[in-house]
Amino acid sequence: APPSGPGTQEGVVFEIRFEIEARCLEQVGDEIKMLSMGIQTQEGCNEIAPEEYMLELKAQLTDPSSALFYREDLDMLRKTSAERSFSFFRVMHFCSKEPLWEYGAIAATEEECPFDTVKVTALALIASTVGVMLLFTLFSQVAHEFGSCSFLAKTRALDLLTPLLALYTTGADYAWLAMLKLNGAHPIHDTVFMALVCHLLIAFCINAVSLRITITTHILDTPWWRRNRRRLRLILFLSCLTPRFFRITRANIFGVDQTHIHFGTPSKMAVVFSNLGLVVLAQDIPQLLAKFYIWLIWRNQSPKLTFVCFFLAGQSIATAALHHVFSRSQRAAYERVVKLLGVRRLTAGFFDVSAGVGQPTGAAALEGMRRADNGAVGTHLALPGGGGGGDMAASEEYLDPSKLDPIQAAMYVSQMYEREARAAALEDEDDDGEDGSEEDEDEEDEGDDGGGGGGSREGEGEG
Repeated sequence: APPSGPGTQEGVVFEIRFEIEARCLEQVGDEIKMLSMGIQTQEGCNEIAPEEYMLELKAQLTDPSSALFYREDLDMLRKTSAERSFSFFRVMHFCSKEPLWEYGAIAATEEECPFDTVKVTALALIASTVGVMLLFTLFSQVAHEFGSCSFLAKTRALDLLTPLLALYTTGADYAWLAMLKLNGAHPIHDTVFMALVCHLLIAFCINAVSLRITITTHILDTPWWRRNRRRLRLILFLSCLTPRFFRITRANIFGVDQTHIHFGTPSKMAVVFSNLGLVVLAQDIPQLLAKFYIWLIWRNQSPKLTFVCFFLAGQSIATAALHHVFSRSQRAAYERVVKLLGVRRLTAGFFDVSAGVGQPTGAAALEGMRRADNGAVGTHLALPGGGGGGDMAASEEYLDPSKLDPIQAAMYVSQMYEREARAAALEDEDDDGEDGSEEDEDEEDEGDDGGGGGGSREGEGEG
C-alpha cells in the first residue's frame, strides 16, 4: 500500500514471512532415536530460527555490495530500503494441538488454531452413528407400547451398529494408507505403504475364505439362503473386507428379509458370528502395530487419521473379545438348560434374550406356564447344592418365579413336569388300588352269599 503524508515518497509496503518445516520443530527424545533404529526423521533440518533469518536479511539489505541487489529474480527485494523497513516483526504461533486441530497451521495465537476438517469429519461420523443407534435402541424398547411401531421392537440395534463400526475401521485403514503415500514424509514410508497394502490383500483373501467356509458349513442349506443368495452380493463383498459386517444379516431391520437370518438356535448363531468376527483380528492387529510405529517415530508427521484409526482398531479388538466371551457363556448356559431338561435341543426362541422384548415379564410371564401348584405365583424350587455330582439339595427354598434367572427358570419348569409326572403316577396307582379293592369286595360279597345259603339248607335238613 502506498504511504501517505507530507514528505513521503510513493512506494509499496509488503510483508515477508519466514517458516520452518513442521518436522524440524518436533522435539525428538532419546528413546525415540533408539526406537527409530537409525532413521533420521529430521534429516536436512538446521537449528536456525526464523528471527535469525530476518536479521540476516536486514544485514544483507544494509550492505550496498550485497548479492541481493544483483539478482534479477529478486526485483522487489532489490528496491527495498533497509532504513525504512524492519520497523516491526511478529512471532507467529505454530499449531501442534491434538487431536482435532490442524497440525502445522500458522496462527497469531494458540486460540486461533483452526480445526482439521478431516479429523472433525471422521469423528463426527462415528459419534453420529453411535448416537443414532443409541436413540434407536431406546425407541425400540418402547416400540411395543405402540401398535403401529411394534415391528421395531425386534430390531437388534447392536447387530446394526457393530457392522457399521467394522466397516468404518476398514475404511479408515485404506484412507490412512492413502494419506501415508501422499504425505511423503520419509522414503521409508513408501516401503511401509507397500507392505501394508500386501497385508490388506492377504487379509481380504483370508476373510473371503472364512466367509465361504461359514456359509458352506452352516447357512448353505437354509431356506433363508435359498431366498436371498442372489440379493446378498453387496453384503458378501463388504463382509470380505471385514467379516464382522456379515453380522448385519442378524439385525432384523424392518421387513428386509436379508437381515432376518436363521440357521439354528440363538446361542449357535452367536458362536458362529463370534468365530467369524475373530478373523478380523488378523487384519486389525498388524495394521494397528504399523500405525503405532509410524506415529511413535514421526508423531504429527503421520497421517491425520492416526488417532481415529487407533480408536476404531481398539474398538474392533475389544468387540471381538466381548463377542467371543458372551457367545461362549450363552452357549454354555444353553447346554446346561438342555442337559437339565433332558432333551436333545430346544426351539430357536427358547433361550434368546432378545425374544422377550415386548413380551410380558415377571409374574405375568408365568401365567401361560404349566404348573403343578394350581397356579400359585410362588413355589418351592430345589436348587443345586454345594455337594459333588450335581445332586439336588435336600432342602427347598421358597422362591418367587418372577425373580429367577434363565437357569433357575428352566429348573423350575423341569421340576413342575416332574411333579406332574409323579402326581399322574400316583393317580394311576390309586386307580389300580381302587379297582383291586372293588374286586375283593365283590368276592367277599359272593362268599357271604354262599355261606348264608348253606346255613339255610342245614337248618332245613335239621328240621
